[in-house]
Amino acid sequence: MNDTRESAEGHPVIRAIRTRRVVRSLTTAPIDQGDLEAVVDSARYAPRAGNRRIHRYVVVTRPEMLRALRMISPGMLQVPTAAVVVCVDWDRAGTFGFTQADPGPYVDVGTATATMLLAAHALGLGAGPVTSFSATAAATLLGLPGSVRPELIICLGHPAARRTPALRRRPGNEWADVVHWDRGARSAGSGSPHGRDTTRQRERDEQRIWSQIRKITPAPAPATVAAPAPASAPVPGLEEHGAEAFVDVYADDAELTNVVGKTFQGREAIVGHLRRLFADPRFLAGTPVGSPRSQLRWVTDDVVIVKTYTEREGQQTLAGSPLPLRKTYALRVFRRENEAWLLVSDFYMDVRGESTLSYEEDTSQPS
Repeated sequence: MNDTRESAEGHPVIRAIRTRRVVRSLTTAPIDQGDLEAVVDSARYAPRAGNRRIHRYVVVTRPEMLRALRMISPGMLQVPTAAVVVCVDWDRAGTFGFTQADPGPYVDVGTATATMLLAAHALGLGAGPVTSFSATAAATLLGLPGSVRPELIICLGHPAARRTPALRRRPGNEWADVVHWDRGARSAGSGSPHGRDTTRQRERDEQRIWSQIRKITPAPAPATVAAPAPASAPVPGLEEHGAEAFVDVYADDAELTNVVGKTFQGREAIVGHLRRLFADPRFLAGTPVGSPRSQLRWVTDDVVIVKTYTEREGQQTLAGSPLPLRKTYALRVFRRENEAWLLVSDFYMDVRGESTLSYEEDTSQPS
């Protein structure tokens, strides 16, 4: 590992990452316009979700504006000669399903900031991020529309010859204590002693988890079920999305909650809708096709994801046409607490060859 680290030391990007520092001691010398534009332009090459460009960058160079920014920013200890205010355009973000409770736009603020800080360092400039400021006052000062909210300020300038000493790392965890390869970190006191036979323990844990799943999985109903009253009204806007959308989303369980939440008007709405559909006895009709398929995946020693998949066919005819083959997916997350496995998330969906709404429209007709 040390040999690899030393060999990477000569790479210019690695060297820039390791030598970059937050600079708070700046001179009053102006920044070259080309350098300033290069720093701001680097933000468009930062990684971001979907390249949607929901952020806005306000460059401040006028001394009176910079003084006003300092007055409303307790965290701005430096006296910059330029600043970049990183904002989120929530109107545009909303068109992609983001709300201010979603972490994605804020993560992208961070990636853009990190990229601009590295660009400034590469050009010999001093830079530092500031998040302690009044967003409302900054928006008013900069004349921003109501939907555009400042989230972070990058202060820029030329480094002074004499700088404030960098903060030293406080005693505590070494780097090796916070980096884990192919396994998750265990917090202190989580109840798992070092040296346990991990394989045997996991086998026992998996048996306990499967036992819990058998208890919470609904038993299949008879192949013929009388049609009950029509199902509840669908979530508005769901009609545009067919079953294929669910299949595509489920293909990558790491993105499941995020994508479904963005696409279908919020996770709570779509989960509630799917629960109503899944509770309908008609959804339990039919003959299983093959054995249910299951997959258990360990995320850490204390978190397990279980995926199950079943198919059924031969259901009764409703509204004059047979129901298509149904695929039922479930994604459950279990977490260990005090040596007991708790179900902390249960997400399932029922998919047909046609859109879910079309099925509901059919079943709402007299049978």
